[in-house]
Amino acid sequence: MFSRFNKTAPWVILVMVIFISTGSHGQFQWDANGIKVASTTIAQVNAGAVPDGRGGFFTVYEANPSGDTDIYARWIDGSGNSRWGSLGTVISVAGGDQKFPSIASDGSGGVFIAWQDQVSGDIYAQHLDNNGSATWAANGIVICSATGDQSQVKIVSDGGGGAILVWVDKRNGSTSDLYAQRVDISGSSLWTLNGVPITTATGNQSSHIVIGDGVGGVFVVWQDYRNGYSNIDIYAQRLSSSGIQLWTLDGLSVCSASLNQMSPDMDTTGTHLVICWEDSRSGNSDIYAQMVDQNGVPLWSSNGVPISAVSGTQASCKVVRDGEGGGIVTWSDNRNLYDIYAQRVTSSGAVLWTANGLVVNESAEYQVSPELVSDNTGGALIAWKDYRSGSDYGLYVQWIDSDGSLLWQEEGVPIVLEDAAVSQSHLAVPDESGGLITLWQDSRDGKSDIYTQLANDILSFSAPASDTLWAGGLEQTVQWTLTTSQTRFDYLSLTASSSPGDGYPHLIAQYIDPAQTGQTWTPDGINSMHVQIKIEAHNIEDSVLCEYVSEPFTIDSDPPNAFNLLSPSDEAIVNLMPTFEWESTTDNLSGFDHFELWIDGGLVQDDLQTTSHTLTEVQSLGSGQHTWTVYAVDVAGLVRQATQTWTLNAGEDLVSPASFHLLSPANNTWTADTTPTFVWEASSDTGSGLQKYQFFIDGQLEIDFINPSTTSISSVTLSQGVHTWFVVAVDSATNTTQSDETWIVKADDVSPEDFHLSQPVDHQWMQDTTPTFSWQASSDTGVGMSEYQLWIDHILKMDHIPSSTTSITLSVDQSLTEGTHVWTVVAKDSLGNDRASQDTLSFGVDVTPPSDFSLISPEEGSYVSSAFPSFSWQSTSDNVSGLAEYELWIDESLNQDHLSATTSPPAFALTEGSHTWTVEAIDSAGNRITASSFSFVQDTTPPPFFGLISPANNDTLHINQPTFTWQSTTDTSSGFEKFQFYLNDQLRFNNLSAQDTSVTIDAPLENGDYYWKVWAWDHAGNIRISDYFDLTIDCNPPQITSPSAATATEDIPFSFTATAIDPDDDVIVFSFEDYPSWLSPSGNQITGTPVEGTEDTSFLVIATDGLFDDSLLVIVIVQSVNDPPEITSSH
Repeated sequence: MFSRFNKTAPWVILVMVIFISTGSHGQFQWDANGIKVASTTIAQVNAGAVPDGRGGFFTVYEANPSGDTDIYARWIDGSGNSRWGSLGTVISVAGGDQKFPSIASDGSGGVFIAWQDQVSGDIYAQHLDNNGSATWAANGIVICSATGDQSQVKIVSDGGGGAILVWVDKRNGSTSDLYAQRVDISGSSLWTLNGVPITTATGNQSSHIVIGDGVGGVFVVWQDYRNGYSNIDIYAQRLSSSGIQLWTLDGLSVCSASLNQMSPDMDTTGTHLVICWEDSRSGNSDIYAQMVDQNGVPLWSSNGVPISAVSGTQASCKVVRDGEGGGIVTWSDNRNLYDIYAQRVTSSGAVLWTANGLVVNESAEYQVSPELVSDNTGGALIAWKDYRSGSDYGLYVQWIDSDGSLLWQEEGVPIVLEDAAVSQSHLAVPDESGGLITLWQDSRDGKSDIYTQLANDILSFSAPASDTLWAGGLEQTVQWTLTTSQTRFDYLSLTASSSPGDGYPHLIAQYIDPAQTGQTWTPDGINSMHVQIKIEAHNIEDSVLCEYVSEPFTIDSDPPNAFNLLSPSDEAIVNLMPTFEWESTTDNLSGFDHFELWIDGGLVQDDLQTTSHTLTEVQSLGSGQHTWTVYAVDVAGLVRQATQTWTLNAGEDLVSPASFHLLSPANNTWTADTTPTFVWEASSDTGSGLQKYQFFIDGQLEIDFINPSTTSISSVTLSQGVHTWFVVAVDSATNTTQSDETWIVKADDVSPEDFHLSQPVDHQWMQDTTPTFSWQASSDTGVGMSEYQLWIDHILKMDHIPSSTTSITLSVDQSLTEGTHVWTVVAKDSLGNDRASQDTLSFGVDVTPPSDFSLISPEEGSYVSSAFPSFSWQSTSDNVSGLAEYELWIDESLNQDHLSATTSPPAFALTEGSHTWTVEAIDSAGNRITASSFSFVQDTTPPPFFGLISPANNDTLHINQPTFTWQSTTDTSSGFEKFQFYLNDQLRFNNLSAQDTSVTIDAPLENGDYYWKVWAWDHAGNIRISDYFDLTIDCNPPQITSPSAATATEDIPFSFTATAIDPDDDVIVFSFEDYPSWLSPSGNQITGTPVEGTEDTSFLVIATDGLFDDSLLVIVIVQSVNDPPEITSSH
């Protein structure tokens, strides 16, 4: 026997189990969006999974709780519980990283696990028993430690309690080969140390798929590079239980067509392999397939048959057996946008579904990475990653039957829809009960967690169907069907719920053989429209693998409600064809269906829908005593007998009751009471006796069975209008007498017709304290209109207004106060029925103008220079109706109205000259107040042009405080106001009068270029600006030309004359400073005579032109004189 359950893909992360259904949706068994299996922070956890043979699965994955990457395993049972502890089982925590684990069942509740050690580059393995305990050395045993790197290990069961491992091996150089090893349950290698070769052909061999052959050997298919990287091919090999290559040495060529064939997948049909791959022989990627028997003979066309060969890319193909010798292939197809397609191929290589593939899902955006398993009935379940949201990947699933029909909703069933949940690839393995287990890596919590989900739909209810009605207390049969008998179910249990959330408290049966398809049940005491039946499927360990819930239906255990007989009364005397009457009844759940009339213990009339029946001639009674009763039957068939069984005496009575008269209401009268009391005289019957009265309104029986002792009723409700009424007396023999009269009663409890108010309108303000009120006319279709009433402020203001009048004016003594008021009108008919107007309107009375206020600008007597000056004024208020608007008046004419702000320009340009203006404030009632007016002069013309005089334009001055002069000017409108003098655009002199036409700079100017101008202002603010004149200030200091040294001789007069030149030809003035006392200055000279012994000296010469100074220190050398010697001796 071939085994597929050990086919693993190490890149799968989360687990989900899905079961087949004949309904339109998958029924998930575990928490919405999956349950968490394990948590890790690794970006790619490379998980694998294999069924446990009991409805659950084993999984192995990478985790890094200690920092480096280690290997962990878990067992999740069929109920979704973790059975090997909350943290799982440690497989290897050796130093460095251990990665890419693979897992296989040992057939006894344990598993084999293999992985590659990233430190040594070797292959390791471990065995766990059914308790999750490691039976080999801690951190695993070495399977292959050959030179070079060994990687990508896959492990499968050998069918005899051991396992076979296949890996990529580089012991022979830089290219990769495929090697294999078989181990027994104790971990002993059964083949050559470090493994036997599957292929050592040139080039690389990789992407291998491994399936056990069931007799200790293994099938392997891979993509092969022996013919180069642009001509990759598909090869396969079978190893015997002794590790011998049974097919062509180094592999059987499955496909060696041109260009590349890649990414193979395979499954077994029981005696053959069906292999699919991506094929580029046409220039783009297509899907091809081939079937190979167990002797290595290809059975279909050389190099395979096309599964899909349309344009675009077809990729990520997967295949599963169809149960009839063929296979079902699925792939991701880019002929439009990436969608999911599938095809079924027969054992002879013919496709059965739509040419080039059946659309499985073509939702928006991308659908990629399909995985599939067989449904055990010729169909398959396909799960894929789905990007239809446009932002994150979800995971969807679809079920296809053997005919290619989609059995679930067209868009697929979402397995997980959490935002950004499906962060990596997923894997599908069978649950061995016609369903699907899917694993994916999930990042919804910001980590790389492993989640699992279970959905099972292989069971469907055939009874009860949706909305079925069952009668309680009667034996019913629950019926169901299973789409496959190949399950891990050991027994079924049935329970029922009668209210959502009650936990299914009603036990129907348990320990039912899974082959059974029905179970009887007598539901006692259940009354509910929300009954659901749940079937739980248990495995041999009593774990609940799956739950199936019926559609809601109804169980009714209670008959109709109790009711009484009415007529003929007990012991009554009746004629031979009497009328039987009884109360109506209801049924609280399934609903009332019909009555049955029984006489003398026998059914006389069935299926009665009314509460009376008159016997026909065929049903007539014989003279004498009889018993009678009535049964009520509900829709569920439950029966309730009337509370009584009465006796009657049947005989002949042909005399009617005595005549009688009506009493009140009197004939042809009006009433506003719609439930008046009707009164009549008593009648009598001398024969069988008076049985009842009947009341008729408008010729129709309104009340039957009025007690013969009663001669009035007040329970009849009359509609608006004219009615006729009479009474009929009935004796026990059903003889009748109608009252002598048929009277007319006129009912009118309807108010006059709707009408609306007219004036004053809602929220209107007025100055009138005695306003006129008007409204639309009302009318009355009954007794007729009578009058109107005017109500103001909820107080009746005017009464008895004639109905022909629709307006009224208040009198002086009814004057209203200032403020707001509400008003309405009431229309009344002659019976007092009244109707208020449809609206109640508000209005206001205000006779006080707004508060005083003043104008602001232009001020009284001011000048304005704009043709559109801005007018502004103080705001004001109104304490009653409120301020409505302002009006601007200019020159006693309205210029602007409906103003809300306190500023406004004029509506049009003003002419030059004098104007007056004011503002009126108006409140909502139209009261006005006017501000005191202002006058102003409007002047838009500046003073006449005037010229600058000196300095002339472009003049150069040798003074630094020049005087500037200009012409005067005038203004004929608002008058001249001032001159302003600007130098280099800086205001230097302001508020100069018309006569002030010159200014002298008050601070020396530095040498340089300047420009100047004058502004002339009038009182309106208009400005005339003169031309610009340029000037240059060029003032230079004098330069002393005198020598800086002089010689003087003792006792000889000394004179020094200072000389200097001035570049500006300014007058130079000299002065002397720091000179000795023997010198005396005068003008530009300093003179004096040094005496004997005078020392050398100096003085300072200063030359100034009035603006600048120059100085010179003069050194004076005083020379001594040699006088003749003087004799001092005595004579």
